[in-house]
Amino acid sequence: MEEGHWIRNNPLHSIVIKCELLDAFIWGLIGIIVQIVVYLFIEYVLTPKTNLAQKVEEGNAAGGFSLFAMGVTVGLIVAGSLTY
Repeated sequence: MEEGHWIRNNPLHSIVIKCELLDAFIWGLIGIIVQIVVYLFIEYVLTPKTNLAQKVEEGNAAGGFSLFAMGVTVGLIVAGSLTY
């Protein structure tokens, strides 16, 4: 018997797929919220006297790299939490 055969022939297949899509949607929302919270934490707690977004617009590579590294790190953590 081919792998996954029982799922496709199951009358509840559409419910299983909907739950997987719902899980993906929820994890996507969690990822977005975590990205925003970490950005606000860095912007207002770790660097309260520096506006990182303005520094990036001014061409400050260190500020841009900090935001880039934060985004990639948090993205990897959220992606890793999806593989439970």
